[in-house]
Amino acid sequence: MNTTDNSAPKILMLGSDSAFSGTVLRCLLQAGTEVCGFVSHEAPPPTRAFESLGEEISVVVTGTGPAIASEGNVPLVRVGSMHDEKVLSRVASLEADILLVACFPMILNGPWLRIPKQMCVNVHPSVLPSYRGPTPLFWQFREGEPETGVTLHIIEEDLDAGDIVAQGVMPLPVGARFSEVNARLAERGAALMVDMLRRMRAGITVPRTRQDEVLASYQPFPKEKDFRFDTHFTAERAYRFMRGTAEWGVPFEVDVGDAVLVLEHALEYHDDARMAAAFEIDGDRVRIRFSEGVLEAVGRCIDEG
Repeated sequence: MNTTDNSAPKILMLGSDSAFSGTVLRCLLQAGTEVCGFVSHEAPPPTRAFESLGEEISVVVTGTGPAIASEGNVPLVRVGSMHDEKVLSRVASLEADILLVACFPMILNGPWLRIPKQMCVNVHPSVLPSYRGPTPLFWQFREGEPETGVTLHIIEEDLDAGDIVAQGVMPLPVGARFSEVNARLAERGAALMVDMLRRMRAGITVPRTRQDEVLASYQPFPKEKDFRFDTHFTAERAYRFMRGTAEWGVPFEVDVGDAVLVLEHALEYHDDARMAAAFEIDGDRVRIRFSEGVLEAVGRCIDEG
């Protein structure tokens, strides 16, 4: 992880048709980073918020990686199979010093890890080793976390388990939206990468910190069932989760004893409020008693025993 070459390392970036990839690439280009290519998976993104049979959910957003690559005159390479020899030959010819992954949907195999001259690095939107996996921000919202962060780590065979080279933490404000936090994390991740490149050009050794497996956690792609919760949540946690993931367009289901409420979006919460009943409905406005506090939301009751 040490370099005596004062020239600027060339970056080969692997990303997706997502705002996270687009924001990272845009920030790198604005900082004057030499990006020799952008690799994107060629499969089209899902256009529905979720599948009724419980299949994986994906968010379709604007400002994608390929769009930013086109605007910045960065060579774009589409890959369908990670074993495609023609694609491997094409990206190898770009002679990248560092391979940078930011929201790339495929797992890198051996030949890909051997492409760069120096290292393979991933931008991961959580404070590793917590929240490994493909959509960590969703789960941080679901858990009602007050903080989030971004990690640069070395890519190894085990998913999100490589040594940490840089990390930043930031607040996860009450009522924050997925898209705005995602953009801030991408910007912070790009800034960490730019700083790492600066240190490398100066011949400074980049530190590597091994992840503590005792503290590690992994969460998969969210499914429809993951938008269901009960009143063991606090009102604040429910509010954080609903506000944070409302952009996904999936209804929230809340178990309240003998009834199930379907909520569209959260309006407000009150930490110190008390209610005798489990819930109250006035038109399309619902008030729900949680383990701590009361949540107000737009919704309806679909089942009551």
